[in-house]
Amino acid sequence: RAVERLRGELEGAKAATELARREKEALNSRVIAEANARLRPDEHPIFGALMYDHGFKKVYRASPTTVWAATPIWERQRAFRQDRSAAIAKAKSALQVRGWPGTITVCELVDGEGAGPAEGAGAAEEALRCVVVDGQHRLGAAHMLAAGGGLHESLGAITVELYPKMTTPMVQALFTEINKVQAVKLVDLPVQGASDKENAILSAAVEDLKGMYKEMFKPSPNCRPPHVNVDTLRDELHRARVVERLRVESPDGLLRWLLDTNARLEGEKEARWEGAKGPQMRKAADKAAQHRFFLGMDSRWIQESALVGAEATSRAEDPDDGE
Repeated sequence: RAVERLRGELEGAKAATELARREKEALNSRVIAEANARLRPDEHPIFGALMYDHGFKKVYRASPTTVWAATPIWERQRAFRQDRSAAIAKAKSALQVRGWPGTITVCELVDGEGAGPAEGAGAAEEALRCVVVDGQHRLGAAHMLAAGGGLHESLGAITVELYPKMTTPMVQALFTEINKVQAVKLVDLPVQGASDKENAILSAAVEDLKGMYKEMFKPSPNCRPPHVNVDTLRDELHRARVVERLRVESPDGLLRWLLDTNARLEGEKEARWEGAKGPQMRKAADKAAQHRFFLGMDSRWIQESALVGAEATSRAEDPDDGE
């Protein structure tokens, strides 16, 4: 009972802290919105100058620091990570590219927690309904740069897309849609990624492998074993420097290596996965055996096989002369 009472008190304290935080955010939003409404009556009190009205959404040229200060992050959004914003701030402080990429997605939430005033309120009141659904780390980076006196004039404006009058299910659907977009893999990045030659070898070899094992390739980059994704496999091969280590000169050479490695893994399946724990891994091992495709069981083989292959290549090119 004492533990339950303590847990109840802790939950109550957490709830009170959360309520105080929300009230403070609402007060900040109200003060900033009302002040800006008086200073710039022709602009939105939080999001600034309207650039285009699509009907279903509006696009604004906003101050990132104002949006950061006056617009709370959607409660069901991923947690804000200060280190991520710090990394963005560091990159933008170099000013290799002026301005902010992409847009900040904001929704006017009209139901559920955080819903603002009733219909018919003014712009300053309506602003209290708005929440950031995507882009909070860029806003955090702008705040960090401004606090340190390093917010360059080219970073003083950011594009905001505002979706008006959204219900919670609509915001959830939009958030899911945004986050289904796949990030660019390292292998495909200019400069830091693969060279044109390496990319051509990786792409052709993995596509040929996919053609041989169609059922084992999935469109999702986060597919479960024993499946693989084309771009994830290309990226992992690039990160392990397989083409460089094995001195592969053609897609056929890489494909042969992949097939040889798969055959080796099949021969080692009992030692590697026979005692797989959990029903999902046992099911994955069974499916891999059924299709005789083991490259998707885990990614350890990439580094292991690349290192072994590189040593074999080196020995073949520099044979022991007996001295």
